[in-house]
Amino acid sequence: MQDQHDGKAGLSAVSQAYLTRLSEIADSCDKRIYAVLDGALFGGLTAHLSKAGLSHRPLYRHVASDAAVMLGGPWLVSLSLSPPAPSVPDDPGETPEPNDEELQALAAKLSDAMADAVARGDESGGGMLPADEIDLPRRVRTRVEALLKLVADKPAVVFWVGDRSLSEEKIHRHLRGINRIWLPVERDALAGSGVSLPVEEGTLALAAGDVQEEALAAADGAGRRDRSELVVFRHADPNVIMQVFPVLSPEQVVRLMGPADEIYFAPSKDWGGNVKRGRRPAGVAAQGGMLRLTPENIEAISATRMLAARRRRVAAFRRSAPHLLQNMDEGEALLFMERYEAQARAQGLKTERGFFQWTYLMSASNGGFIESPHIRDNLKGGNPDARLDDMMRLMANAAKERGLA
Repeated sequence: MQDQHDGKAGLSAVSQAYLTRLSEIADSCDKRIYAVLDGALFGGLTAHLSKAGLSHRPLYRHVASDAAVMLGGPWLVSLSLSPPAPSVPDDPGETPEPNDEELQALAAKLSDAMADAVARGDESGGGMLPADEIDLPRRVRTRVEALLKLVADKPAVVFWVGDRSLSEEKIHRHLRGINRIWLPVERDALAGSGVSLPVEEGTLALAAGDVQEEALAAADGAGRRDRSELVVFRHADPNVIMQVFPVLSPEQVVRLMGPADEIYFAPSKDWGGNVKRGRRPAGVAAQGGMLRLTPENIEAISATRMLAARRRRVAAFRRSAPHLLQNMDEGEALLFMERYEAQARAQGLKTERGFFQWTYLMSASNGGFIESPHIRDNLKGGNPDARLDDMMRLMANAAKERGLA
């Protein structure tokens, strides 16, 4: 999300756009709004959600040996529901800790009271169950605004919208079903896509799962068996959704959307910025089984990631070496980055750091950097990225010694 703040309640421009669109949806009183938050980008997310009066539940199962996996995973927030009333005092320290018998008695008492309230027509069970407030749009709008304040400018929320029949259980079951997806084990296609790398902004997956052979005949009819890899899909990251959604076939989109009609997400500026909407195509059957990306999907995602990387390089050059991009508009600057990136790849460089360093050295020297036989020999063999990094460090130290930096 962008960090430009103004307007209502100090919300950013993107959050205001979210609030306007989601408020319109809430005012219709015929659609339910859910949000999925990336727990890894928050500290104490559950406490913040409870304090904000937001009903929430995890999308990862609790693992006794590592609760951090669940806490740092995606969380479903039901914006059309009121949260249950707290069952403990605001300050537990004011009352003694109950023993097991007292806890059992209290649980039985609360259960009886809840059952009686439901029998009298109170859907909230006396405040102990979430209450459906889809027909109270002002309360839904208040929750949306509270959530946007909590998220602030983090790329950490995707909103899911469906009709009145989209219950919390239904969307929870669907979202758990896309926590993992199949990716093709095609290393050439995966290059540069960010798949199965450590967590970083816009990375598609957290970690690789089992590699299994799938009985999928190749398009050329040669009978080759493709292999797929099961990975954790980071669907709470709007930057990931921005990469994935546009490259999917209609059948894949329907599988991703499940029972929802629309999703809303706001990727960071590198991925296009502003609030985006994805819609479920009508009259299309879903892809069978788990969501599966194809080599063609990955190739398109890789191209998107490279464009975003070039945008980051342009922004970095405009800050640190603006004279090298003087009089270039955005399109010209991107072509500048692409040209030097192609040269860097030809020299064996593979990392974003290497592309940046190569572009700087080549453009600052008007192409003279690689003319040195010593430098060409140094880049050959081993790890060209590490060798270029060493050369960059040596040149920086030499410049400091001469008082030039």
